[in-house]
Amino acid sequence: MLTLLWGESASYLWCRLRWRVPHPVSTATNSLGILIVADPQLVGFKNENHMAGPLTRWDSDRFLSKGFSQALSATNPDLIVFLGDLFDEGLEANDAELEWTLSRFNAIFESNIPKIFISGDNDVGGEGEPVQSLLTTRFGQLFSNSFPSSNTIFDLLSFTEVATLAPDLILSAHDHKASIYHLSRGGGGRVNYTDLTAANDIRKETVGGDRPILELQTPTCSYRCSDVPIQIQNAVDDAF
Repeated sequence: MLTLLWGESASYLWCRLRWRVPHPVSTATNSLGILIVADPQLVGFKNENHMAGPLTRWDSDRFLSKGFSQALSATNPDLIVFLGDLFDEGLEANDAELEWTLSRFNAIFESNIPKIFISGDNDVGGEGEPVQSLLTTRFGQLFSNSFPSSNTIFDLLSFTEVATLAPDLILSAHDHKASIYHLSRGGGGRVNYTDLTAANDIRKETVGGDRPILELQTPTCSYRCSDVPIQIQNAVDDAF
């Protein structure tokens, strides 16, 4: 009974009590709290054992839902950003399977907070196969950004155009690890790298101006695709 209580409830609360949540340095309205949810990869229907599939989907969904609920309550963000690979079988799922998975996704990550959805290779291709325009169109129909102006921005933007924006901050999740890269603005590659896997302190970074580009890597929030600690990250942007 104690093991069940710990695994199903107390462990989530214990982890939350150990979190150090960043807050704005000022009370001005130009601060934006962002909750970053990367690689949820909801378990699909085709690649799971017919007998065990219902159990694995139920267990994985519960894990994601509980973790998200705790993160949402602890951080009270202004914006939620989903960083790619929302579904595990986005490339091969049929219409009915997509609808079932979308219904589960909406139940797991239920919130009225504005959201931005970024597709990953499991959603639209791009790893071992070209990005498929039909799948990108379908992704946009399934997931509608609710953050002001974000729909227009992401409809027009392609990954090859990111460099032309001269960004100060990049949010990514392709390595499934918590880390920070400082990148040269001249296109010369990495300046330095910091592994944040075991970090528990709030890290403050300043971006913009002549400083290197900051790339914040967020690990997966799913235990299904990770051999490193699982996280949902929180960031606070203070603009002055």
